[in-house]
Amino acid sequence: MRRKYPLRIRRRYTGYILMEVILAVAIFALAGISLVTALNNMASVFVKVRKEEEIRRQLETRMVQTRILPLAPMREKSDPDNNGVVYEKEVALLEISNDDKILLPNLYRISVSAFWKEGNVEQAEKAEIYVYQP
Repeated sequence: MRRKYPLRIRRRYTGYILMEVILAVAIFALAGISLVTALNNMASVFVKVRKEEEIRRQLETRMVQTRILPLAPMREKSDPDNNGVVYEKEVALLEISNDDKILLPNLYRISVSAFWKEGNVEQAEKAEIYVYQP
């Protein structure tokens, strides 16, 4: 058997129910906004990591291409690619001597650098290797 409350008590409960519904909708909206913000941040990080991985692959490719050819001291700067990345390649003759103070010939340092902008911040990445080419 259900109890019947007077009309003025029922109206008070109705006001509380409306307040609970508004509070629940506000909490749900806040959770939804937080989720969308987190997904947006994850997408931004994914794009950034993907771009940096592409730059590392380009650095490695350009280093291998330079290493295959006959080496001579030089410095070369490329035009910006589709992502706005400028690559700078440098080959330098090394003057390294052994314990007997004899200069070791045909040793080169190959370095490839990448420069780009992310927002207003300058970014750089560099790869370097020493090569003996008889």
